Order: sequence, then C-alpha cells, then structure tokens
Amino acid sequence: NDYADALDERNSDPATFLRRRAAAYQAYWEHMPLRRANRPDGAAMRLYRTLKWGRLAEFQLVDDRQYRSGRPCQPPELLAEHRDYLPKLPDCPERRDPARSILGMP
Repeated sequence: NDYADALDERNSDPATFLRRRAAAYQAYWEHMPLRRANRPDGAAMRLYRTLKWGRLAEFQLVDDRQYRSGRPCQPPELLAEHRDYLPKLPDCPERRDPARSILGMP
C-alpha cells in the first residue's frame, strides 16, 4: 500500500505496478463519489484539490504518494532484485537533497 512515483513497497517491476495502480484508480473512481474531472488517466489520477467552506475555511487535500521522490538511502540491489525496501536505514546525503519532494514539483 505504500508507493512513491512508479515503485511499490516491494520494488516490483514498475510497468506491472503502474498497470495495477491504473486498475486500482479506476475502481476507486467508479465506487467513490468523485467528479468526472477526477476520472483517472491510466496510472495517473488527480487526487489533490482545494475545498472551500464558505468564507470560514479552506482545506487542502494532498496526494503524498503519486508525485513524491523515491525512498532515500536504499541499497541499489533492492530495486534490481525486486526486494522490499528497508524502512530503517542509517542517514545519508540523499535524504537531505533539496530537490526531493513529497508533494511533487510546483
């Protein structure tokens, strides 16, 4: 259930994962009360938006998976061998890279 860009938690083949994600987004769109404008386009679906509650409040609904940077500090062989990513690793310079993002680039 945890993914970043085109990689799932098991570092599966990205093409296979994107096909599965496209099917999941389609099922989500068909069974949730979403607008037509939110209809998925393959493995991409706009899930973020802003909701205004009159003049009282404005809510930001964010998508922190589809556009975020990949997991930092992972050994390169995990991806090649399609092994689960490691959740707890020593710190590395990649983690502090200012180009990394959790919400995608503006």
